[in-house]
Amino acid sequence: FPQGTTPGAAYGNCVDVTRPPSDCLSLSRGGDSGDPHFLRWAQQHHDSFHGECDLLLVSNRQKAIHVTIRTRIRKWYSYIYKTAIAIGEHVVELGKAYLAIDGINLTLDTASNTSFPMELQDAIHGTVTIDATGKEEFRIGWGTSPSFISVTIIGVFVNVDVQNREGDSFVESVGMMGKYGTGEMLDRKGQPMDPNDMNAFGME
Repeated sequence: FPQGTTPGAAYGNCVDVTRPPSDCLSLSRGGDSGDPHFLRWAQQHHDSFHGECDLLLVSNRQKAIHVTIRTRIRKWYSYIYKTAIAIGEHVVELGKAYLAIDGINLTLDTASNTSFPMELQDAIHGTVTIDATGKEEFRIGWGTSPSFISVTIIGVFVNVDVQNREGDSFVESVGMMGKYGTGEMLDRKGQPMDPNDMNAFGME
């Protein structure tokens, strides 16, 4: 952050500190890291929830955007090994050396550096980049929105980063990222939950 500024001060929940505060106030982000830790909207720290299950990371019915993750137990912890991103009528599924669009499996060459665009009837667009170490990076957007979802896969760990770059992309969203704008934990009926009980929130 620029000298003399801190998150939550002049820059609010800004994810791009190269832009002036007035532009950054509408920006917000959240997501997960692969082992798994969750960053809720407008939060500065990560929460942990371990289990072997499917979890709803973020869902917005108004925009028809839904991101789910699938976890697997390894010894004393679990990790995220797959994600499915539904945008409108289309679904992009991602995992280690795995990319499927609308159920069609596309082969990824992870043996060498590669980068290529991805586009589906102007509804979903993005890029896929694989470096020499096998790290896979996907950036997925939709329509003309500046918002995007990035997925980084390192080893078997899947990391999802949801970035809102316009005011209303994720308003009324629910899921493990909490209530949009605050990150508040809500149950299925929209009622607040104990912010210190991530296990109860994950089970919900």
